[in-house]
Amino acid sequence: MAQAGYNSARQETREPLRWGFLILSLLLVLISALCLLKYMGWAWVVSGAYGLPSQAGRVAVAHRWSLMYFWAGLLTGGALVASLTFNLRFDRTQLTGGPKIAVRLLVALAIAVVGTVCTAFLLSVAGRMLR
Repeated sequence: MAQAGYNSARQETREPLRWGFLILSLLLVLISALCLLKYMGWAWVVSGAYGLPSQAGRVAVAHRWSLMYFWAGLLTGGALVASLTFNLRFDRTQLTGGPKIAVRLLVALAIAVVGTVCTAFLLSVAGRMLR
């Protein structure tokens, strides 16, 4: 009986942190999606003008920008996966130790990838509609 009271008190203290975690996760997904879109745009410039001597300066600039957005997106996605891994709990499962951590990591990775790709798609659709 004392354990049930402890769990409900623990749940109540974690409730305000869940909203902060949700806001942080949504912000990281949005930033990661924007980085993905910017990377794809600059990579398109590089691939479209690569090999043309007249476009060598443009390709060099586009290459630098694409690398910057690639690494920014990768770091943001890594921060999202780390945040999700630390905050996801599977309290009502039989898993313990290493398998539980592996499942938390895989679920966090799946959420980050799907969330980023879907958000990038929605942002691109919204961008087309606003033009």
